[in-house]
Amino acid sequence: MYLQPESFESHLQTTQLLLESIRTGNHIQNKIPQVKKCVLHKNYPNPFNPETTISFSIPEDSKVELSIYNIRGQKVITLTKDKFEKGFHKLVWNSKDNNGKSVATSVYFYKLKVNGKDKAVKKMLLLR
Repeated sequence: MYLQPESFESHLQTTQLLLESIRTGNHIQNKIPQVKKCVLHKNYPNPFNPETTISFSIPEDSKVELSIYNIRGQKVITLTKDKFEKGFHKLVWNSKDNNGKSVATSVYFYKLKVNGKDKAVKKMLLLR
C-alpha cells in the first residue's frame, strides 16, 4: 500500500498488516495509518486469468468510479460508480464486459475517478 511511511519500521508493520489481511480476509482499515491522498494500487494477480483484484485508497468519503478499458481506449466495464467511505477498498474483476461476455486476452487499463476527477490509470494483462 502506498502510504509514504515515516520509517522503515513503519513500512514493515504496514506490510505485515496487509499480508495478514490478504491471508485472513479480515478488514484492517483501523489498524493502518491514515490515507493522505487517492492511490490506485496494482492489481493482483497480474497477469491474471480469469479474475483479478483491484484496490484503491481514498482519504475521505467520496464518489468513486472504477472502469476498465481495452487497448483501443474503449470502456469495457464500469466496476463501480458509487460512494465509498475513506480508507482502503478492493474490487474483483471477472474479465467480463458490461454485457456479461468474457473478454479476450489483451492488455487492459483500469482508471480511478474520484469525485468526478481522474486520479490514476494502471495497466493489467489478461492471459487466457
